[in-house]
Amino acid sequence: EVLFDNVRTPYTIVLPPFQERPALDTLDLTPLGACFSIKPAHGGGGDGVIVEAHSLEDVLAARREYPADKYLLQTRVVPNRVGGRTAWFRVLYCEGEIYPCWWDVRTHVYAPVTAAEESRYKLLRLRAITETVAEVCRLGLFSTEIAHAGRTGLVVVDYANDPIDLRLQSTTAEGVPDDIVRFIAERLAELVGQVL
Repeated sequence: EVLFDNVRTPYTIVLPPFQERPALDTLDLTPLGACFSIKPAHGGGGDGVIVEAHSLEDVLAARREYPADKYLLQTRVVPNRVGGRTAWFRVLYCEGEIYPCWWDVRTHVYAPVTAAEESRYKLLRLRAITETVAEVCRLGLFSTEIAHAGRTGLVVVDYANDPIDLRLQSTTAEGVPDDIVRFIAERLAELVGQVL
């Protein structure tokens, strides 16, 4: 893991697009461990993501799938169980407002983290970490994925997703909870009103 401004991230190697550099001279995968993730830098919804990669051959095959895209190789993060749930979170950020949610990595179903859960499971750091990500990426609207893993605690796995999928949970199972979408829409309308 790497520690930046008190925010932990998995060890990551960024690769250039296949179109720019098809051959990878001396790529040392050792720091990633025996099992690692491969992610295209752009896109969303898990498209092109390989959760359990094991070899250079896996990397080479993945880079050909989206040849114009950069790829991230990351140490695989295995979340802990907290309060009977898998401790993987997707936190939405909108101009200073923070909405932490439990997020199921298989089904992509959201469930808001309650104030009681934030207190009971010591999840208030989700907000501080998201504020730090906002300071670094300088985006007004994004989501970030944070896992509670190992003994070190919270690890930012997917730094800043932009654009974000704001489909309503009432119409799509993997959508964002309706109340959160409404809060975001109201916040954006408020900001537009201040400009006009």
